[in-house]
Amino acid sequence: MPADKASGKALWGRAGLSARGAVFIGMFEACRGGAAEAFLSR
Repeated sequence: MPADKASGKALWGRAGLSARGAVFIGMFEACRGGAAEAFLSR
C-alpha cells in the first residue's frame, strides 16, 4: 500500500487520512492507552 494512499475509515472525525496519518493516530492511541492503564493500575 503506498504511503500516500488515502484510507476510507474516518479516524478522529476525519475521513480520507493518509496511511502515515492513520499509523500516527494508531501509535498515539496505543501509547495513550498504555499510559492510562499504567497510571490507573497503581
